[in-house]
Amino acid sequence: MLIALIAIYAAVSVNALFLIWLERKISGRIQRRQGPMLCGPKMMAQKSMWLGGWFATACDATKLIFKEDIIPSKVDRLGFILAPIVVMLAAIAVYVPIPWSATSYHQTEQVTFAFADLNVGLLYIVAVPSLTVFSILTAGWSSNNKYSMLGGFRSVVQMLSYEIPMVFALMGPIILAGSLSLGDIVKAQTQGLFGIPFLGWFIIPSVIGAAVYFICAIAESNRPPFDMPESEQELGTGFNTEYSGMRFAMFYLAEFSNAFVVSSIFTAVFLGGWSIPGITPPPELNLGFCILPYFDLLVGLVVFSIKAYSVLLILMWIRWTFVRVRPDHLMNFGWKFLLPLSIANVIVCTVIAAVQQIYYGGLS
Repeated sequence: MLIALIAIYAAVSVNALFLIWLERKISGRIQRRQGPMLCGPKMMAQKSMWLGGWFATACDATKLIFKEDIIPSKVDRLGFILAPIVVMLAAIAVYVPIPWSATSYHQTEQVTFAFADLNVGLLYIVAVPSLTVFSILTAGWSSNNKYSMLGGFRSVVQMLSYEIPMVFALMGPIILAGSLSLGDIVKAQTQGLFGIPFLGWFIIPSVIGAAVYFICAIAESNRPPFDMPESEQELGTGFNTEYSGMRFAMFYLAEFSNAFVVSSIFTAVFLGGWSIPGITPPPELNLGFCILPYFDLLVGLVVFSIKAYSVLLILMWIRWTFVRVRPDHLMNFGWKFLLPLSIANVIVCTVIAAVQQIYYGGLS
């Protein structure tokens, strides 16, 4: 068990470092920044923009590892120390129910490939990230710094404004699939809607819910243009102003990890997860000289990764395109616009699910 946890932590950290490098590449391309493009061997940078800039992320990681870990004298030590640890643990724990793929190799029915295919997986996904918000509030309050405390308060306000519409947005796919299990939701999308396989992805009947969830997910992960808890120009990075070294790195890695998580959830709930409409890969592939087992599992992993990283690229594009939203506008947008839309989406999905159940036998 301990080895598995260490492996998950290592995978999450490596993936976060890759996403940091990727986002710097995207930002460098959009805003014509030279550092992410050229930092490193000139020979590599001259060949392609994707080959240069490798040293920037490596230097940052090295700097954070060896940087002095400073704890100010007048902070609340327990809260100050626990906050980044809880943030990182929550970022790792949320990976547990995500269905990466599935296989029917030597199985009577398709088995979901996940760390744990929980029957309340979607409820778990909604609940665990809330720990991040409370940790940010704890970090801001325990820092004994007005800027940090304001960042922590902003985080709670933002969560209250966007958590409720996000839950309503996810209720549409729950009604359509008749299950809270992420694996069951993906499998329901493989059956198609109204007998048409290409209408199976829930982004079609629940397009409003998909849009609302996507916006709320950006706010939930504190990414621009909804990064009120940080707000460098206003709060000096906000809740993590007093942190340095690896404690700061934990917040930084958790942010990028959460961005990948919300992209994975969007993929599983609205984009059919590992499935391809109308195509079912065989459980094994005959290469002539040998049999490749778990072929459907490998194809599913590749398909899921392509979808998740595509959604993540859109998140990065949004970050470097739009300016930060004003706090009062952010609150009004959540309560007065997204919440009514998400409730309307529940009604639409309920009607679609009823028609599907009466005339086509349901999806579950």
